[in-house]
Amino acid sequence: MKKILMIMLIALLAFGTLFAEGQAETAETADSYPTKPMKVIVEYNAGGSTDMLGRAIASIIPKYLDQPMVVENRPGGSGMIGVDAVLKAKADGYTLGTTSSGPFTTVPMTQKAPYDPVNDVKFIATFTLGPIIVCASADAPWDDLTDLVADAKAAPGKYIYGQNAPGGTTHIAMEIFRATSGIDMKMIPYNSGSEVAAALLGGHVDTGTLSPAEASEHVKAGTLKMLGVFNPGRMADYPDIKTALEQGYDVQVAVPKGIFAPAGISDDIAEKLEAALEKVYNDEEFKAIVKQIGLAPELYWMNMGDSQKFMKGLYDSMKPVVEELGLGN
Repeated sequence: MKKILMIMLIALLAFGTLFAEGQAETAETADSYPTKPMKVIVEYNAGGSTDMLGRAIASIIPKYLDQPMVVENRPGGSGMIGVDAVLKAKADGYTLGTTSSGPFTTVPMTQKAPYDPVNDVKFIATFTLGPIIVCASADAPWDDLTDLVADAKAAPGKYIYGQNAPGGTTHIAMEIFRATSGIDMKMIPYNSGSEVAAALLGGHVDTGTLSPAEASEHVKAGTLKMLGVFNPGRMADYPDIKTALEQGYDVQVAVPKGIFAPAGISDDIAEKLEAALEKVYNDEEFKAIVKQIGLAPELYWMNMGDSQKFMKGLYDSMKPVVEELGLGN
């Protein structure tokens, strides 16, 4: 009997210890996060824009959370390997990931993903929106998207657009625009934005989708012009270029980059991260780094709520187009 009582006492003490440790861990997570280094997983190779932004954030965030942030690259699977690694990690705020559009929109639609890109993810903050700009040669007869739509409607199938990511964000964005405006245009795929720009300059296509970095040199030289941008808001560097929405076409597609976490992260940790990331965004040292690496024109802050709404809207708008094009898995 004494032996049984001793075993029960030991078990109760062990349970009490585990319970206390669990309570201490909860308190640490809720009240004093972070108490150790954080990790941000980049789903692409080092050197790309997503990686460079992740490293810029990681270099500044210790100012506001008093802990270092380590960057780890896990490329592969069109970004799905890195994203899956984040989502399989403990949702305690110590393993985060960098946001990009593909792994949360078209990639899971066209390939089998090991995660739900909407329900498994908490988008904490957005730092940049890569604008998708519809461009034409300087001597084209259009000054904006409305002019293009009028001519395209008058001559169905006549006009051709070029883009560099068949089945990707820019392709789907242009297809949403085509469907929304009710025009019939053909698409020619290219391997890069520079090839699209060359095709525009050579008269091989009538319009094309480009990023600011791909278009700016030719716009400044007076050889290309911008007809409109698919961003939710106007571009800071090109404030005179109207959005598609302003021109009457409900197309709000851009390439977002920021920070995400597993959906199970607690609200208080997510809010603390969000507040720290906003401070990073407004930090002058961060802005200097972003300018140096060429991402300054794409800076566009969205908090947690707006990031969640934007990413879900992006997914919802792209899914029927991907299915219509026969690209779905």
